[in-house]
Amino acid sequence: ALEVASTTGAVLLPRLTTAQRDALTPTPGMMIFNVESSTFQGFANDPPFTVGGSSASNGVQIPVINDFSPTITEAAQSFQVAAAGTLDTVVFHVGSIDPGFSRNVQVTVYDGLPTTPGSVLGSGTILVNATGMYRVAITSPPLLSAGTDYFFAVEIPLTGPIAQQFSLRTGIPGDDTTGSCYLCNDAASNCAFWNFDSNYDLQYELISNSNGSGWVDLH
Repeated sequence: ALEVASTTGAVLLPRLTTAQRDALTPTPGMMIFNVESSTFQGFANDPPFTVGGSSASNGVQIPVINDFSPTITEAAQSFQVAAAGTLDTVVFHVGSIDPGFSRNVQVTVYDGLPTTPGSVLGSGTILVNATGMYRVAITSPPLLSAGTDYFFAVEIPLTGPIAQQFSLRTGIPGDDTTGSCYLCNDAASNCAFWNFDSNYDLQYELISNSNGSGWVDLH
């Protein structure tokens, strides 16, 4: 670290106009003194922010996620976002799990609704082996538009049937007014038939890192 110890001088930051500042190639942590606004300014990335979800748990656990043969049970949650942004992380909560369960679980994001799905927008995988919160990073985060229907599905990629399972926590009914939970109990490997469940939302969060970056006043 650089320590400046002086009783006779001070650090003088670059004194720039707004136009001069904007001509820089900014890097997070850069600081200047803006002579037009008479303010110290720094360049920073805004923190990630939540763009949707049902984050409060009501203690109810639905549905059982498994890959029992010959049926497959999976869960999906539809949603909309209030403002455009990338979807970088999907958070879900495991409420219970069978002893010894340790499998990769995939979250896949689609446009449309489970009953009328569109294209795959992105996905991510995480190892589930305990109860608690799981944050799944979405590969090539898609850009979502406000007021558009999307959904994500929580599923186990098929690698052979096992007699183990886990369940997801649900949010408070009606907490998410833009979507709902869907369940699938299907012998097919792609869960082609989803059933709408108006009683529940999954307990989940959608996190975007695209809040941007810029110059901020430091005082």
